[in-house]
Amino acid sequence: MGSIGHAAAFSFYPSKNLSAYGEGGALTTNDAEIAELVRALRNHGQSGPYTHERVGYNYRMDGFQGAVLRVKLKRLEQWNARRKEIAALYRSVLKGAQVEIPSDDPRDESAYHLFVVYVERRDAVRAALEARGVRTAIHYPRPVPLQPAFAALGFGPGSFPHAERACERALSMPFFPEMTDEQVRYAAEQLADIVRGAETQGDLVARTADLRSASFA
Repeated sequence: MGSIGHAAAFSFYPSKNLSAYGEGGALTTNDAEIAELVRALRNHGQSGPYTHERVGYNYRMDGFQGAVLRVKLKRLEQWNARRKEIAALYRSVLKGAQVEIPSDDPRDESAYHLFVVYVERRDAVRAALEARGVRTAIHYPRPVPLQPAFAALGFGPGSFPHAERACERALSMPFFPEMTDEQVRYAAEQLADIVRGAETQGDLVARTADLRSASFA
């Protein structure tokens, strides 16, 4: 990993495969000029003590985060292997279900940070899963060019139909190395059941309300 291009950036945010206790990240490169530049930028643009060659930032990661990462790094390979097993189990259980699962790129190996599926009526499906005790998430619900920060570019709904379609349908399933096979199967089976049959014919919201009432009875 990190060997494509001149440089690669890694996030150590608490939800990542290799996570710090708080904020953190790293950049790898085999280009000496890039390495010199980013070392300066992370430390207020200093090229030496109290000598600022350029305007930089305070991107120094504190030692405590490094200590946490040093311990966790020893288990990263094991955790990633488990993520692959979980992804394979999801794919197996969801085979034939009315769920679209992105294909792996045969030219590379996925680290499986998330397991994302695409479903119709995503919000209603998510509510039904919640009623059955399956917590999901929606990552990146709006394409980057349609974020308010880029409003000046003049793009609006319909400018990026493929990205907008993906954002409307994407659903992140429960996914972490400590999941048991039983938990994975349950989540996948509930998803397959919800998107199948009468619930996809228009009464999903009503069925969800009934399920929620029953789950707390």
